[in-house]
Amino acid sequence: MDTIEHLFVCANEEGLEVGMAASKILRFGQKMVWPADSPTNNLQDFVQEVNDLMGVLECMQEHGVVLDGLYDRDAIEAKKKKIEHYMGFSHEKGTLQHTQSPSKVKVAV
Repeated sequence: MDTIEHLFVCANEEGLEVGMAASKILRFGQKMVWPADSPTNNLQDFVQEVNDLMGVLECMQEHGVVLDGLYDRDAIEAKKKKIEHYMGFSHEKGTLQHTQSPSKVKVAV
């Protein structure tokens, strides 16, 4: 395995950790702290995992991996529009209950 392959393994692991942190929030809530003496809650842990993934991506770039399109605002906005569309569909099907407008949702970290 070379350095680039190693970094792709790291990206895979960090992506999985983002998913696990999101699952913890869904199962136990954003504010839960575990273990009890942990300095961070589940939402803070999620943000840290996202930062860890971003750190791996930057490291990949520093090692010459060209990640064309990373942070592409058009692609990001298109994804957000797609999410909103399918959230509306889920709401229509009764599997999602809207509690607040997305622009009004504020989550403290």
